[in-house]
Amino acid sequence: PSTASVSTAGVVTGNAVGSTTVTASLNGIDSPAVTITVTAATLTGISITPATVSIINGTTTPFTATGSYSDGTPGNISGSVAWASTIGSVAGVDTSGIATGLSAGSTIITAALDGRISNLAVLTVTASIGGTLVGLQAGNSITLRNNNTNDLTLSTDGAFTFTTPLNINATYS
Repeated sequence: PSTASVSTAGVVTGNAVGSTTVTASLNGIDSPAVTITVTAATLTGISITPATVSIINGTTTPFTATGSYSDGTPGNISGSVAWASTIGSVAGVDTSGIATGLSAGSTIITAALDGRISNLAVLTVTASIGGTLVGLQAGNSITLRNNNTNDLTLSTDGAFTFTTPLNINATYS
């Protein structure tokens, strides 16, 4: 595409990075040439979503980084930013923005690029209750109860996890 275009009203629009010259003509008289330089849009801000999320220990959740640019356009920059978790023992976050819960607690997730830092997203990791059932005879089942709620019926030996997470600093019996 051309570097810039000029409307009949004289409005110049940048189309591609580069430089070009523009002149105007009226009744056989040409204006002096004007150099137009079109530069690339620059990153002005980063926003990450979701702003608040809760996951169970050992599971993952994606974060998305959206860049705001000087020309007013947004863009997904999740794979370009440097992701960080303030408490790495609670959750880690990979280069594409996928956070993994490592232990119960809360941490702040951020993204940075070109000297810009995103908003702060709160990731809460909750613990879950689970275990392994061994010795259940074929044809039998057992119902386990998580603190008088969240019944879980098992009919085979193996690993299990209750679907309701534990809340941080809560008391269970």
